[in-house]
Amino acid sequence: MKSMPFYILIAIICSGFISCTSSSSSVSEYNLPLKPYKLGEYLQVENANSLITVNRSDEQTGLVRIELSTETLSVLDPSAKEARDIHMSSGKITYRVDQEIRLWNNKPISLMGGVSRLRTFNWMKTFGRITYENLKLESRSLTFREDGKVISDSEIPGSGRAELAFASHPDCLVFQNSEGLFWGYFGNESEGIKESWPIEKGKAGAYVTAREVNGTLSVAYFDDDAGILKLAKKSNLAETFATDVVDGTSGQTYRGMDIAIFNDHGEPGLIYLDGWALKTRLARFFNGKWKSIELPLRGAVGFYNQIIAENDETITIGSHNFRTQIDDYHQIFENLATFKLDIRGRI
Repeated sequence: MKSMPFYILIAIICSGFISCTSSSSSVSEYNLPLKPYKLGEYLQVENANSLITVNRSDEQTGLVRIELSTETLSVLDPSAKEARDIHMSSGKITYRVDQEIRLWNNKPISLMGGVSRLRTFNWMKTFGRITYENLKLESRSLTFREDGKVISDSEIPGSGRAELAFASHPDCLVFQNSEGLFWGYFGNESEGIKESWPIEKGKAGAYVTAREVNGTLSVAYFDDDAGILKLAKKSNLAETFATDVVDGTSGQTYRGMDIAIFNDHGEPGLIYLDGWALKTRLARFFNGKWKSIELPLRGAVGFYNQIIAENDETITIGSHNFRTQIDDYHQIFENLATFKLDIRGRI
């Protein structure tokens, strides 16, 4: 029999069952925990063995905790099947059900109603702070005690995008308004933003995540007008932010949604969604340049990315698959996925 031409063989292999990619990164221990359930939306990491998400299945529904080592599910709030905007800080959880914001602190507590979006949550030692939009789409900050008692509710100068601690300020906020994307810090539990600095003027600033890596504040965000992923950095309060384009070509791509930052040997590394291809991508910084690849995962994957665990050799990633391609040519939908990625080499 005449042998099949190489280019035809490649076309058959790449037709959908076998993933073809130029990625040299090693993905291992790929798993779909509790596969029969619809899990993984608004994913949050409690610790390396425990995740918080919402289960939209008909059984064991609501806000749930997933134990990865035993693949067990426990329901925290059974009335929260429609939970959205889930955030976690210091073992406490805030989430939105319709127009109500709830706090989970060993039990569900109603914080307030009349809310269109819950944006951020940060727990300090004695109080918590959320930022949100009300039904008039006004951006506000609410502080409260662990029993849900409200301390203050005040207007803020933009829509909250990410909260974190940096330098001497434990209560910082990345926010967006009509002028651009900003970073600032709050005063005490009853005060608003005391001082702020611009990150980028203009409309860029969707899917923001922020983290301190090796003493440097890193803010990753999506420029949805251009369809590109950006990263801004500064190492102290006096510096201005230095901004790089990480991945994408203006007007030709849509890369940079659902971003997670990991510590890549002292530099920020990024896991994120390609919104057009519906694929998970990895970006790393080597020799003064950003390099990015698509990870070899089949299906419509890479939503709500989170870093579960990390070290100098591997990172463990959790995400939500809208559609998962299974080895037997079947597809399943709405799954939690976890996997490890080797970061010892370059891409």
